[in-house]
Amino acid sequence: MLAATVALSFVMAPLSAVQAATQDSEIERLYVEGQDKYAAGDFSGAADAWTQLLDRLPEAQANRATRENVLLNVLQAHLDGYSRTRNDDGSKNIQHLRDAKGVLDDYFSGFKGAYGDNAAVSAAVQEKADELDRALEAAEKEAAAAAQPDPGPTDPDPGPTQPGKTGPDIIVLEAENDGGGLIVGGAVSAGLSLAGFGVLAAGSVIAVRAEDDFIAAQEAGDDVALASAEKSGNTGNALTITGAIVGPVLLITGGVLIGLGIKKRKDARAAREEQLRKTIGVVPTGGRGFGGLMIHGRF
Repeated sequence: MLAATVALSFVMAPLSAVQAATQDSEIERLYVEGQDKYAAGDFSGAADAWTQLLDRLPEAQANRATRENVLLNVLQAHLDGYSRTRNDDGSKNIQHLRDAKGVLDDYFSGFKGAYGDNAAVSAAVQEKADELDRALEAAEKEAAAAAQPDPGPTDPDPGPTQPGKTGPDIIVLEAENDGGGLIVGGAVSAGLSLAGFGVLAAGSVIAVRAEDDFIAAQEAGDDVALASAEKSGNTGNALTITGAIVGPVLLITGGVLIGLGIKKRKDARAAREEQLRKTIGVVPTGGRGFGGLMIHGRF
């Protein structure tokens, strides 16, 4: 994800006029504030701004992907704050990880409340949560070891894991419920319909042979062969009826499921495009002697 910010400045433009043109800019302001503080190395400030932004977005399907992105930013800011900054005594501040854990727990609680206990978060969120758990576990052990006398040398600061990085990766997620399950289920049903038509064909063959055997047995006066032909005829008729019912039903069901899945996928794609369009915002900016608008977005 590439975050881009373009500033359009109008010299001596009244800031009041610019501000009047901006509606409900608090979300955009918090997002940009988090970006600016992260770039300046203020990881605590960035995490705080993005946490406020997360709190302003209710957990709902329309906000689901956006909330995931903001959560990933919050967790990354806390992780970087722990690994890339030091307390006055040179130690790492484990509170970064504990605060991140608190935000994550609140997110999980809201997610389960909105979508049910059986709903699963995205792979990106789960991976970041696992990374945080590993970091917090290691930090707790390190803090416990530091409380004991240790004459040995301490590990050097590993520094940033990605030199030159000025901001966290922003991950835009595709909607998970995009109709793929319906399409797969429809394809399976359509495939099974072939077995139904196979039963229909096999039953027809058995019924025809049984009829020929029945006529031959009548002409020969063979009661045993007659009973056997009658039994085979009943079996063939049963298979023919079963195949005639199951085959078309499965085929129609498969077609309906595939059609619903394709429609759902189109709807999910349209919703995603609409969400991306709404992520572009305009906020006022200004300085000494000038005012302007700042357009920011993600591409």
